[in-house]
Amino acid sequence: MFSLFKNRKAPLYAAIDVGSHAVKAVIFEKTRDKKNPKVLKKIIMKLPPAFEPIRMVHKLREILFVVVKELGRIPEKLVIAFGTSLAAHTFEVWNAGTLSAEEVSAEALGRLFKSIADSHISAGRFIFAYPIEALVNGYTVAYFKTGNWISAGLGKNGASGEIFKKIALYPGSAISFRALILTCAEDVGEGLLNLKKSFGGMPIEFIPISFAHQHAATRVLGYRDVMLIDIGGEMTVLAEIQESVIGEIASIEVGGRNFVRGIARVAGISFDEAEDLKRQYASDQISEERKKMIRSFIGQEADFWKKKFLESLDAFYRLGPLPPEVLLFGGGSNLEDIASYLREGGWLEDFSYAKSATVRLMRGSDLFDGSSLKGFLQGPDEFAIGSLIHYALEESNH
Repeated sequence: MFSLFKNRKAPLYAAIDVGSHAVKAVIFEKTRDKKNPKVLKKIIMKLPPAFEPIRMVHKLREILFVVVKELGRIPEKLVIAFGTSLAAHTFEVWNAGTLSAEEVSAEALGRLFKSIADSHISAGRFIFAYPIEALVNGYTVAYFKTGNWISAGLGKNGASGEIFKKIALYPGSAISFRALILTCAEDVGEGLLNLKKSFGGMPIEFIPISFAHQHAATRVLGYRDVMLIDIGGEMTVLAEIQESVIGEIASIEVGGRNFVRGIARVAGISFDEAEDLKRQYASDQISEERKKMIRSFIGQEADFWKKKFLESLDAFYRLGPLPPEVLLFGGGSNLEDIASYLREGGWLEDFSYAKSATVRLMRGSDLFDGSSLKGFLQGPDEFAIGSLIHYALEESNH
């Protein structure tokens, strides 16, 4: 069998971003200097403007067959990330009962969480469950980061970077977990689980794409408190990172394709032509006459996006004031109409101690010291796949 990677000795990895309008995969090698990886292949499969979520699973299966065929050997790690377009995201607190032991360890927390997650799954819920923090008698004692339980320290300014060690418990202490729960439709959940069975020799890990974004924001870019705004094809997803931990996730069903569909309708052109026209508008490559026409429509759609955006911010109220630092990315993020609105800051005043936001438009290359990895990471729509590459490499070191 012909293989693009024949005789290569370096460890191979694969990262797949299952978005609301496309499934993207990148196959890459970890380099010896442990700096920028070497990308070997990039695969993009676009999804139609209207589709059922199960179509994403079918596209994912197609990509995995391509990966298996062309790798010629099993990758060290394959990370598949998906967002709210494939599974509903909710935070839940799961009670794990009371413990009479005098001490509890990281291993014990891991066993407890797995046991309670398994009980939810065996009850018929098609879910993926991810621990966020462990609580004892309602107080956070540890956070789950990069595959480890990390001590919460004493108070907000405690030793949050320390690996979790055994902690003493009073008899009858109540243990609970705050977890991020991804709930799938039955056919989607079964389809994803069947992927692992079909590719049994491949170490596949499913994660929420927000985990990769969090990893990039905190571990790569060094933020501790930051708002993430991901404007995808069909949805906009907001996530607040508080003390390096995901505090809340909210989504609105308005994305870049809303603008494209409207342009197609107003201009009387196809969806693909409208998508190209939107791209030209965003990069200021069209005539003033067409720009004026598009700007009029974009303004109407932008107002609708702003309305939905403001409504979604109520979900973050319980966390306290929103941070003024904002990372903006995704395929629909390059419209100046949206970026200008976020930078003006009027939206922030009712939700923060700051009057305006510092908005940073992120591209995939920003995660690799400005390198596009020889052209494989093109723009803000590939911040997600860049985040996944970092996540896969970092996790492999644990």
